Amino acid sequence: MAPGVGGSRWTAEPEDRILPDPFLRTPRHKTLETSHDAELDRGIRLHHATAMVVGTIIGASIFVQPSEITGPVPSLFGAGLVWLVAGILTFFGALVAAELASLFPESGGVYVYLREAFSPLMGFLWGWAMFWTMHTGI
Repeated sequence: MAPGVGGSRWTAEPEDRILPDPFLRTPRHKTLETSHDAELDRGIRLHHATAMVVGTIIGASIFVQPSEITGPVPSLFGAGLVWLVAGILTFFGALVAAELASLFPESGGVYVYLREAFSPLMGFLWGWAMFWTMHTGI
């Protein structure tokens, strides 16, 4: 019978078909069907976080915002100045978010910060506002 017709010509043992997986902490020495002791690496490192932030900014902002800025500010210098000021404000916002995250080390983000600073109702309202209006387009 010709190779690829009516069946497979694979003659290697299943252990020989193992592909490397960069997300596993321990090397895989068994096939996927029999391996139950491997676990995923849950660490996000600096280059992963940077890629996520840059991808979000490029994907959600960079294609929309220039037309919104250059309408009221027609000069190139003015648009660059607006971009620089917005970048500085964003940097300070990131520092505040990092400080809050170190102060309240639990999952939930802004919900947790509003819940702790004001009341559980404010956190609840923030969550529903994010769900229904703010992040529906992302």
